Amino acid sequence: MAKFAHRHSDGIDQFNEVMGAIRCAPDLVALGMDRRGEDRFTTREMIEAEQRLHRAAELMAEHEPHEVNDRDREAALTRAEQRGLVLSGEQADALVHVTDGRDLGIVVGHAGTERARCWA
Repeated sequence: MAKFAHRHSDGIDQFNEVMGAIRCAPDLVALGMDRRGEDRFTTREMIEAEQRLHRAAELMAEHEPHEVNDRDREAALTRAEQRGLVLSGEQADALVHVTDGRDLGIVVGHAGTERARCWA
């Protein structure tokens, strides 16, 4: 926040005023330091939105009506490979995870890394 305030402030007085207002914001929630040692913050509204999403995800994960069977999944992978798309082991695991029949399958991975983690 300080970096943003610094970039957008017109001098030290305005910067101090902005930082004071931020620190006193009633909806601001300090999350602590991240891995780089920088302070992280969020808002009460964002925490509430994340909690609603989490509850919805739990409900969706309990349902199992949208499964892709193994034969169809393998056929799709074969067609993709014929066009030059070959999945890594983790990518193939992610595909199985999101097509296994639950209403919700979560895959987290950085673009281009070919690495992913799956959650129910």
